[in-house]
Amino acid sequence: MFVGKLKRRIVKSVLGLLAIICVVSVMAMSVTVSAEENLLAFPGAVGGGKYTTGARGDSNISVYHVTNLNKSGAGSFADAVSQSGRIIVFDVSGTIEISGTLKIKKSNLTILGQTAPGDGVTISGGDLLLDSGVENVIIRYLRVRPTDKNGGEPDGLGGRYNKNIIFDHCSLSWSVDELITLYAGSTEDTKNQTGRNITVQNIIASESLAMSSHVKGKHGYGGIIGGTNYTFYNNLMAHHDSRSPRLDRELGSTDIANNIIYNWGQTNSLYGAESYSIHNKTQTPSNVNIVSNYYMYGPSTKSNLRTRIFDVSNDAKVKPYSNFYVNGNYVFGSQLVTADNKKGLNNSSLATVLESPVDMGEYSVPYSTPEEAYDKILSDAGASLPKRDAIDARIVDDVKHQTGRIINNADEIAGLIPTEEIHRTFEIPEDWKAENNMGSASETDIVENGKYKGYTWIEAYVNDWTAKASKPANPEIVVMSPAIASVNKTVNGLTVNNGNWTVVEDTETVNYHAAATPVQGTEITKFELYDKNQLLKTYNSAEINDDISLEPGVHHLTSRAYNSNGEKTQSTTAIVYVVGTAEPGSFSYTQIGKNCSFNNLASATMDNNGVYTISGSGQITTNSSDKCAYMYKEVKGDFDIIVKVKEIPKFENKQVSGIMLRESLEPNSRMLMLADGWEKYGENVSVFVRNKAGSSSTRSYFKNASGSELVNGDKYDTGAAEYHLPKYLRMKRSGDKLTMSVSDSGIDFTDNPRQPMSFTIDGLSDTVYLGIANDSAQGTSVKEYYSMAKYSDISINGVSDVQSQESKVPFLDEEFDLNNWYGEYVFNDDKRSEPISGNSGYLLSTWSNANRNFTAQSKGIVTASFDFLEYGDNNKIGSAEFILRGTNADNELKEMIKVIAERDQTFKIGDKSIGDLVLDMDVWYNVSIELNFFTGKAKVSVYPYTEYDSAEGKYIISENGAEAETDFDKSYLLRGIRFVRNGGTMKYYDNVSVSAERNESYVKENNGKMDVFAMEDAKIYVAWYDKDGVLINVETYDITQNEEMEFDLPKLTNGVSEKAEVFLWNNNQEPLCEQLTVE
Repeated sequence: MFVGKLKRRIVKSVLGLLAIICVVSVMAMSVTVSAEENLLAFPGAVGGGKYTTGARGDSNISVYHVTNLNKSGAGSFADAVSQSGRIIVFDVSGTIEISGTLKIKKSNLTILGQTAPGDGVTISGGDLLLDSGVENVIIRYLRVRPTDKNGGEPDGLGGRYNKNIIFDHCSLSWSVDELITLYAGSTEDTKNQTGRNITVQNIIASESLAMSSHVKGKHGYGGIIGGTNYTFYNNLMAHHDSRSPRLDRELGSTDIANNIIYNWGQTNSLYGAESYSIHNKTQTPSNVNIVSNYYMYGPSTKSNLRTRIFDVSNDAKVKPYSNFYVNGNYVFGSQLVTADNKKGLNNSSLATVLESPVDMGEYSVPYSTPEEAYDKILSDAGASLPKRDAIDARIVDDVKHQTGRIINNADEIAGLIPTEEIHRTFEIPEDWKAENNMGSASETDIVENGKYKGYTWIEAYVNDWTAKASKPANPEIVVMSPAIASVNKTVNGLTVNNGNWTVVEDTETVNYHAAATPVQGTEITKFELYDKNQLLKTYNSAEINDDISLEPGVHHLTSRAYNSNGEKTQSTTAIVYVVGTAEPGSFSYTQIGKNCSFNNLASATMDNNGVYTISGSGQITTNSSDKCAYMYKEVKGDFDIIVKVKEIPKFENKQVSGIMLRESLEPNSRMLMLADGWEKYGENVSVFVRNKAGSSSTRSYFKNASGSELVNGDKYDTGAAEYHLPKYLRMKRSGDKLTMSVSDSGIDFTDNPRQPMSFTIDGLSDTVYLGIANDSAQGTSVKEYYSMAKYSDISINGVSDVQSQESKVPFLDEEFDLNNWYGEYVFNDDKRSEPISGNSGYLLSTWSNANRNFTAQSKGIVTASFDFLEYGDNNKIGSAEFILRGTNADNELKEMIKVIAERDQTFKIGDKSIGDLVLDMDVWYNVSIELNFFTGKAKVSVYPYTEYDSAEGKYIISENGAEAETDFDKSYLLRGIRFVRNGGTMKYYDNVSVSAERNESYVKENNGKMDVFAMEDAKIYVAWYDKDGVLINVETYDITQNEEMEFDLPKLTNGVSEKAEVFLWNNNQEPLCEQLTVE
């Protein structure tokens, strides 16, 4: 069938009778390949997916030009992959921002990323995945760098249950889940055939995110691969805590050869390939070759894993065991394991270790030595056309220098580097057509003869110039100071600081010293210094040696070098911790314990906003003694301490911070700690108690109202309402009894699912030390971190160093200072340069819940108003809740009004529909909730925005909205607004405001009239005065309580009355507001 399709597309000669008696050569060639023979996907394709046809597998081939960076619509990449039979080329360079998963649902596609102009194309914000059953797809020279900016758990590039797939020269980084996830799929799924005939070659997959937005907490996993006739060849896997890669289960035949595996972390390098399905419903041994790979440990690799080639996974001990041929792999630093690869296998007794390779048949690859593979990969892998970007160049430098680290967030290494948006039309040049005798053939016609016989003409051209393109010549950078993550003390002959990360005070400067080296005859044209993604300074030389000043906080310093070819490289990161020198209010601080990783560098400060930063290192566990930084004061007798959590460090599991009570400052003292911190499955709050000095402490978790313990595990998810995290911590002492509680609001300490619990420490000293402790999970990371935790609103028995106030009403949030908002996964998204559905500026976005408290409102008419958008993958069903909350007579925080928005459903108040307005995706709505405290009635209005008014510079609200009324309990004090995400896509908010009318008595001028309002029955007195200030007349009017009334302004008569004053007094002749003066 394949041959028939090709024959129908063969170019017919235009030379008439001559074509009958001779064969016209269309390209200079030395070898002719018959169209009937198997044709490589492109020259250089190897392994199981090497015969993938891509668009040529379709009977109707076309070329699609991606002309813009839009997430959808005509000319977009999403539209390009929406139809089969397309060869996709790029007329634009830059970053394609998506949200969620961009799923390829069509077969027979060829995606040629190297055709982009400028620096090429990057997909960011989400992942790119093949739908189940999709086949015949070629993807080349594409970058996918999701990040965690849109929340969720994006992969990078992949698919399951696919066949005839080849990924070549792609660059992947910054996934929350695995980066490369092209694998067989479960045999338990009887609806789909597991993956087969697949190749992943020449890719760079680096820096999956560790402590990011994954529901399990720390992740940082490289990939899942494997299938039948599956080849993983000439790839670089770098900076992953585990799964570098993981092998799927029950693999027919998988070849892992000539790859670089670098800087796997604390968990594993390669593992998997179980001989049974995930629930052990089927059992088939896997067959795997692991041959001639180059293993090199890095700064993040745990010492006992440095020689780990493969970890056999067979927890169920199912027989027959999976089959592994492991040979020829080079293990850096271990001649022993390099000489005998079997010594690099863990749990080898649970596998069948073969003496000869698994037969891959015609899909065998040409094995080279690990050293040859190393050179080839570093010189060419990744999306190196049209240019290798600065991110891949940094990864290559890391491998060469044995530097770099497993990261938690892309901003730690300067983030996604903006690429210029350049437009030009991709087409075959006329001189190439003439040189290769293309004549008048269409670009989708099949080449009849020559070395590119069987390809379309456009593929022939792309293949030709791809083969002739120059190798990358990005500069090399060595950072000498501050400290970096480096295995070695010298790099390229230069001395580097590979000790502890740098800690300085804010009165000190930091020396940044780096050198850039040009390669392949290029020159260094510019050198830049960055703190995260903020440019600090530009240098017109190949060396930076500068003393810089930094504000208190955590800084991630990198440099970026440019060469004369327009290529650039980002350097590895130097982390610098800057501690303040301001005093911590009325508190003292110290280091608890000895031999902390950053010994004697504990610190505590309070800034001008009343935010405390407690910094240091150590470890608080269930051991018999503690190591930590401690900010404290001595407290006598019973107490009640409340703190607001501002920032819990997020760099490693097992880190904790929170309220601590101690009987002494000795490390083994009796103590109790209400701790917020990170574990597997995410952040949680727990309590450590040491009842006896020198004994082990215990750890307890809070329970919900039903008595279920909220402990980390498979079902634990802080994005779900039943597990969401509090923002306030409280410890209360009554004699020997200590009660721990947490709160969302800081008002009601039962409003979080975690309900209060009490502990008793018999004979507790009357005077104790009380304050905030912070550790660094010492002993967990290979390169230790310094830890900086932030708290505010600390009060002990109602006394605080700072008198902070809630948000005043009225307020309008347009730029969203997140100090006013709290909740898990709440973001201030800057969309000024990349508007969402037409709206630009600063938007509040949330992947779970967002809350804001304000001064209590219980009078007049209070209106909460905001703009709302549900944006993203239409396949994700979810809902949003908009809740106004208040406190009752018992000071319990309760819902007053709840509005629900669910896609394709009407807006609702509770279960009551608000008209017939249905929520559409990607449409902004204005939502208004008005509480009338005079009547106890609430009015909810929802109106969509329509077209953009360019003259006014704003969107117009449609007249076709919906309104409804309901009752509310007007005895409540309105205290806060809460936005809740219940699954689905990201929720966005803009222009959030709360305003109040008629909530106080007033007399005011209004357009020549006088408006009067009184909170009780009253009178107004209008008094006229002459020029000497003598009272000449008084008039009196009755004012009805809670009714706005209008009067004419007092009239003045020239020469008679020069001034009038209006007084609003109650019936006891007490003023209710300031008088109004008319002159």
